[in-house]
Amino acid sequence: MSTSRYQDQAMLDAAASLFNNADRTRGDLLQAEAIFLELLDDRSHHYGELSNEAGYIHSWLGLVYSEMDDRFDEGEAHYGKAMEIYSDDANKVTLANNHANLLVKKGKLILEESEDLKEDARIKTPVSKAKRSAIRGLLDAATKGKGEVTAKEAQTLRTLAETTEEAMECFRKAAELRELANKFQANIVSKATKEKERLLAAQPKALPAPKAAPIVYKSPAEILAVLDGVAIGQHAAKRGLANAASQHIRRMQLSPEDRAKTDKSNVLLVGPTGCGKTLLAEALAGAINVPFYRTEATKLTAAGYVGEDVQSLLVGLLRACDYDVERAQNGIIYLDEIDKIAAAGEATSLDVGGESVQEELLTILEGTVVTLPKEGTKRSQNDTVDIDTTNILFILGGAFVRLGEIVARRLSSTEASIGFGATVKAKETKFSHYQKDATAEDFVKFGMIPEFIGRIPKRLTIEALTVDQLERILVEPKKALVMQKHLLLSATTDLRFTKGALRAIAEEAHKSGTHGRALREIVELVLEPIVFEEPKVAIVTAEMVMNRNAEVSSKNQLDAAQKAATNCPFVCDDDEVDTVREEAEVAAASRTAPRRERSTALTVRR
Repeated sequence: MSTSRYQDQAMLDAAASLFNNADRTRGDLLQAEAIFLELLDDRSHHYGELSNEAGYIHSWLGLVYSEMDDRFDEGEAHYGKAMEIYSDDANKVTLANNHANLLVKKGKLILEESEDLKEDARIKTPVSKAKRSAIRGLLDAATKGKGEVTAKEAQTLRTLAETTEEAMECFRKAAELRELANKFQANIVSKATKEKERLLAAQPKALPAPKAAPIVYKSPAEILAVLDGVAIGQHAAKRGLANAASQHIRRMQLSPEDRAKTDKSNVLLVGPTGCGKTLLAEALAGAINVPFYRTEATKLTAAGYVGEDVQSLLVGLLRACDYDVERAQNGIIYLDEIDKIAAAGEATSLDVGGESVQEELLTILEGTVVTLPKEGTKRSQNDTVDIDTTNILFILGGAFVRLGEIVARRLSSTEASIGFGATVKAKETKFSHYQKDATAEDFVKFGMIPEFIGRIPKRLTIEALTVDQLERILVEPKKALVMQKHLLLSATTDLRFTKGALRAIAEEAHKSGTHGRALREIVELVLEPIVFEEPKVAIVTAEMVMNRNAEVSSKNQLDAAQKAATNCPFVCDDDEVDTVREEAEVAAASRTAPRRERSTALTVRR
């Protein structure tokens, strides 16, 4: 009876399950044998007796008969048939190893069955090659009638020799099959190696690493357009950065002779935290095609102390351009938190993170040749590279919090404060807007050494953001915060903001003193329940913004008024003390055991 493809697979799975059962019995093996024989007939009829489909069943039957001590010969026959059918080396490796396993089991079984014969022949040790020769000697003596053994003993020895030879033949064939399997495996490895070599040879040869794209001049207007796409406001600072970057590219494109006639103009960005200094510097890197490296001045210490020395700035720039020295010598380094290396005032000890760092920065700001280890390796005579900082543009940034107060005091000292001509002024609580009037003298009073501030002729002021600008930051830049949150929640929630909510967020951020950085903090807090609950639609209102802390507090106090569970058997009401005591005493009396007589035995007291 022919079977369909699905019936064929179902029968094969059933037979394989019977065989692979760890607790299988001989009955299971016989049932699996019957199914495999039926499948063999069907596949031989449909695909041919020499088809791979029939060979697969032959290999299964070989496995089944390997588990039956009295059917080893049939297993050998099926393995031999499968070996004739399959032509690929991978299947032949498996068949040869399985066939060898069967022969080893058969040889061991023959030796076990000959144990009794060994006992009759008075041979106590395993039959080795030398012993087989001794057995043949005994048989020859019996044949010649020397009387050394009886006829019965001769027959026993003859049977023992035959069984031993049969077992040894099984082991010899198994060894040959193992060797054959190893040859097939070697063929597979050789073919795979040749195929890999062929594929490698067919692949086009790797082209040399492409050189960096040439530096193309961009006008200040083009650079400003890029900066406008990522930052709101600060038009004067963005224009100053665009001019500095554009002039830097112009200077790089001059001949070495003409370039030597010009000087670079390092830039200092001064302004409150969270108003866009770092953002503008990072955007500038994307606007021009020159190597760019950004780091913080707080990492720097004087040479020889724990921390990074100023030469690490140049190593970072080299790494940013894949150690292309020529490109690195025309790159830009942005050093943030520069106000944190102000001199420490009247400190008597060496200021290794302040004035000392400023002094070590002097030479590389103006221009010098510095010897650096190549590709971050340890410095050695044969593994260094020289880099000229004359054409590297440095952009420095810092909040300079106390600078506004210094400027305000200077300006107030020049105006009359008493008398009829005095200027009437309200008490000033915020001095950041005075920073735009800072002079080199004010920076020196802040803690910057004169030589350092003199090497940064271009100073740009970042102004505090207004409420309107903070509101625009939420929706206008390419990576606007509202757009980011809408995108992150779009899979589960349709997130919307009212105009009042945007205004409320901006006003709250303006009060915080951290300006743009406060926007994310407020939005994260407002969206806390929405992100957790994942509603289908969520509209953020001004009321939600103003009550953002109340919502969190209510969650924390959700179970604050919940009463303790007092329904425990050992807790009672205050007005039931006497009743409970009486009931407890009665219960205790009923559990008390009869008093034993006092023992007269001595006790040891400690």
